[in-house]
Amino acid sequence: MRYDTTLKELLQSGTPQLWQALLGQQPREFLTVELPSVQMRRPDFLARFGEGAIFHLELQGENEKAMVWRELEYYSLIYRLFQQPPIQVVLYFGSAPLAMSNSLAFEALQFRYGLIDIRTINHNYLLADGSLADAVFAALAASEKTEHQLVTRTVVKRLSRLPTKEQRDWLEKLMIVSGIRGYEDIVREEAEKMGISLDIRDNKFFQEAYAAGIEDGMEKGLEKGIEKGIEKGMEKGMAKGEQALLQRQLERRFGPMPEWARQRVEAADPAALEQMGLRLLEAQRLEDVLDGQNG
Repeated sequence: MRYDTTLKELLQSGTPQLWQALLGQQPREFLTVELPSVQMRRPDFLARFGEGAIFHLELQGENEKAMVWRELEYYSLIYRLFQQPPIQVVLYFGSAPLAMSNSLAFEALQFRYGLIDIRTINHNYLLADGSLADAVFAALAASEKTEHQLVTRTVVKRLSRLPTKEQRDWLEKLMIVSGIRGYEDIVREEAEKMGISLDIRDNKFFQEAYAAGIEDGMEKGLEKGIEKGIEKGMEKGMAKGEQALLQRQLERRFGPMPEWARQRVEAADPAALEQMGLRLLEAQRLEDVLDGQNG
């Protein structure tokens, strides 16, 4: 899911109000594990609280009929690994109404996990303590367009006091999260009121990518039709934009990228780029992100 990386970055950067709303306390530490199973399972978040309790959080952007069975599988694997029952919560942030079951009841088996629609969390509560990550999540908690506009106005006002580089990073996160609800235009409008240009196409990395992609698409359009060529060019432009954004994140984390690493990112398809973005959250070395060694 293309929003996964941004949401996980926000949770790890510090969302005290959201954690408080979910469990009444904040994690003491995040646990990085890969659970053994026929299908390798990597939970979205495993954390340990001060008293030693294990908490498992999954982020879910769409209704999944088999979610209860997936949580049951996670429960079994986590229990076997830590020898204690985990507290489990699925945080739903999709646009469609929540329509998943959170329990099983058979004669020989009963199971239940916590299921929370983020829109049931008061967005003003998430805005209360000044955490920027909480504030961005408040945009998802807003249940109506008017509420989203008020939340966005508050967040953009806070961001306007940041240095330009940090401001741009947080605005991009807000834009991505608002896109889940289809409210990118609200972010753009509120940013412009503060004198900030936020159209993702105005971002220098995406400008270059779109231009290169559209130019390539137009050339192919001469052979296969202008309309199809523009569509292909826009797709390629988005791919190049994602590559440019990942390169920037890698350089910020690990310093200037060697040529072999740059080539690997430029050769990656959208699915591979998404996996690299997920590995970036936990990796200690550039090679770990790119899933290979130089040479």
